Order: sequence, then structure tokens, then C-alpha cells
Amino acid sequence: MNKIEIYEKPPQDFTIQVEVVAVYFTVGNEALFLQRSGSERGTWGVPAGKLEKDEILVAGIKRELYEETSIIASEDHFLSCGQLYIRKPHVEYIYHMFSMDLSSKPVVKLSEEHLDYGWFSSEKVEQLPLMTGALEAFRFFKNFLGA
Repeated sequence: MNKIEIYEKPPQDFTIQVEVVAVYFTVGNEALFLQRSGSERGTWGVPAGKLEKDEILVAGIKRELYEETSIIASEDHFLSCGQLYIRKPHVEYIYHMFSMDLSSKPVVKLSEEHLDYGWFSSEKVEQLPLMTGALEAFRFFKNFLGA
């Protein structure tokens, strides 16, 4: 497993090399997770990706959600849940988290970046083989919501 350090505030000497946006897409007590097909193949994570140059956060998460799931979402449906500062051996980045809660599960059409998807309770998420850092980020998200 890759060495990763996760902080709630920027650590000393932290250099932002990239910014990542992620959405915790929930329906009731379940969250949408996607199973990766490329790097970290077979592990699970929420829809997420790097911001493009000069892209604003909400536009980035809207784009990533569509690219990875074909779900079209209005920008006013996203709630910012804060950010984490991630340090990996070869990159340092900000991980911006958003949530979106709906009353029913939308149709999900996966991109080739993913093998499968599922709607999982918090208890089930804790048991999944998650991407590096995904469990810590999920726990931060749940704490943010007070759940």
C-alpha cells in the first residue's frame, strides 16, 4: 500500500500540486461508491477527479460526476463538506469534498474507468477494499455531517 498522510489543515511545507474534487452522493443512508478498473484496480471510491486548469470546484465535481456515472446534477445541489490535505510520496494535493443527497437512486452508467458501482451503508463501506485514503476521507465526511 502507498504511504499517505492526511491532514485537516495544511501541514508545514505543503505544496499544492493538484486539486481533487469528490462527491459523496447519498440516497437515504447509502452512498454511491465506484470500483476502479485502472490504478488500484478492484478498490472502491466515490466519484472524484482532478480539477482542470482554471476550473472552479463545483464545475469540476459536476463534470467528474457526469464523466464517471453519466449523472447530470445541478450545481446548486452540492454542499461543500470541507477539504483534506493529502501527502503521498510523489504528490501533494487538496481533496475537496462535496455531498449531494437525493430522495431516489438515479440511473448510473459507468465509464471505462470503473468496473462496478454500489450503494453502501456506512457499515458496509468500512468493510470494502477502498482506495488508498478513501476510508479516512469517508470518516471525515461522516463526521462533518455529524453521523
